[in-house]
Amino acid sequence: MCLSSFRWFRSVSSSDDPHSYIHGVLERGDHGPYRHIQFDLRTLNDAIQKDAERIARSIEADVKNAVAGNRDEEVTIQNHLGNVTFKCLVSTPHNLSELVQIIGKAKRENQSVKAIGGFYAFSPVCETTGYAIKTDHLVGTSPTPAATLKDPARAEGLYDVLCGTSLQKVVEVLEKDGRALLNLGGFAGQSSIGATATGTHGSGLTVPPLASMILGINLISGQFDTSSGLPVQYRIEPTNGITNPKSHPPSWVLIQDDREFNAAMTGLGAMGVIYSTTITTVPFYWVRELREMVDWPTAKGLLEQGAQGDILKYHNAEVWINPYTSKVLLTRREKLTTPPAGELAGPNSHMFTAITKDLSALHAVVDHIFSDPVIDLEGLLGIILALLLRLFPLLLPAALDLALQTQDHVQPKVAKYYDIYEIGLADNFPAISTEISYPMTSYLSAADATISLLQKLRKQDIHQAVVSPVSLRFTASTPANLSMSYSTNPSQSSGRCYLELPSLFYFYKSVQVYDAISKPHTEESVNMYQGRMHWGQYITPSFTTLQYQPHDPEFYASITSFKEVAEKFDPGHMMANAFLRKVIWLETGN
Repeated sequence: MCLSSFRWFRSVSSSDDPHSYIHGVLERGDHGPYRHIQFDLRTLNDAIQKDAERIARSIEADVKNAVAGNRDEEVTIQNHLGNVTFKCLVSTPHNLSELVQIIGKAKRENQSVKAIGGFYAFSPVCETTGYAIKTDHLVGTSPTPAATLKDPARAEGLYDVLCGTSLQKVVEVLEKDGRALLNLGGFAGQSSIGATATGTHGSGLTVPPLASMILGINLISGQFDTSSGLPVQYRIEPTNGITNPKSHPPSWVLIQDDREFNAAMTGLGAMGVIYSTTITTVPFYWVRELREMVDWPTAKGLLEQGAQGDILKYHNAEVWINPYTSKVLLTRREKLTTPPAGELAGPNSHMFTAITKDLSALHAVVDHIFSDPVIDLEGLLGIILALLLRLFPLLLPAALDLALQTQDHVQPKVAKYYDIYEIGLADNFPAISTEISYPMTSYLSAADATISLLQKLRKQDIHQAVVSPVSLRFTASTPANLSMSYSTNPSQSSGRCYLELPSLFYFYKSVQVYDAISKPHTEESVNMYQGRMHWGQYITPSFTTLQYQPHDPEFYASITSFKEVAEKFDPGHMMANAFLRKVIWLETGN
């Protein structure tokens, strides 16, 4: 038993009242025995309000460090969360010509290159010691010119998207034309290329990950023209690609080949810098959402019904599980292609956004810490909630139940598709997560094992916990080599389930505390359940793709195929970084 566990197991105090528990921790640092404390929002709010000043004093230093960012001024680049920092040269091109010149300059200076969009990734996939190319000014979404296509009649619904354009901006342009994306992830602030290049997927067993919307890729490669010294520009499409070779601009080398396109779709930036993509869209649609609270055995029974059962048959389905109480929020969503009657619902809000609005006493804590008005109050409340749960960790199980209950609605909710899918957690709440996909044949066993592991870790150390429900999402398969949903034969595949362990970051004193959860979960998932890691989420530092070889030979062979293609487009590995060299290229040493 660890030292922190011994301290609270030896106590004789065991009140189940949150007032007494909070008072005991503030007075004596005493958590009492391991137990679940039950309460409603009003009781919790009253308990926080009563001791708001002492709570504020206990977490004040951590709150101020979090708000300040506690960042090293010499660090040039930092991801959105702040767990990845590195020094590098920074360039912000405004157009294609400047982008090409920067990569040529990097080659002459023997520097590596990585492109950075919103940099919401929790992994160091964008890290570089050379040039970080910020794509902030490479934005725009426009209809694909019909004159460039083999069949001009196919132009309707096709759009060209520049690499720095966020999914939210793409959505806005499409809506004006009566078009939509087939699916979205839970956060639309990512750049469209960053999302597809790392495997963002959305949910729906008949819908493949977001990269499946891509029909063509304009890539500035790591291969160089010997006469000009500039990088070769490629247009990469499937074998039956949409572009007419006779009308294709000569400045781009056209490749229409399934193998090379499948490597480029979800390429982690390892083949070059993607300047733009051509995507396919669908007519605009709405979503009817139904949600209900059940327990895990009930939810598991419904999931066991399979693809035509009462969960997975829906266009979009999600399952959120509180691993410490087995309470579950089921989400079923239907696609509506005709304008619904009546007033539409507003945007969905994340469960933690909802719970901080209901806990008005958090404002009293803020007032005791800051004398001046706070600009980003919503984000600050998220930080305080995480630190509050760190200070009083026995409140966590019931707090997660309350968070789930904020999303429960008996009556169906109808809204525009992006108002349903977009939850915006990354906007305001510093969070970290690990996500792993599983075959449909093993995902329920993997979910049971994950719940058991999380309960075991928390009993060993009360701070080894996830501060969010665990989520299950589902997608169809794809031929993209590095996608978590890769299959050699997607049309015959049953799809994959994605299990995510999100958590409010400031519950942990360091990322190593979260890794103590993520690492054993990763090892168990890969070794026993054919789990595949999400490239943009947190990946435990000990992981490499070599671990797939004995347990998931299909995926390991796909990664090998990707590397063979990537060698052609970046023979000198100038688009690689320490993360890719270790995890993908399996290089050892410094």
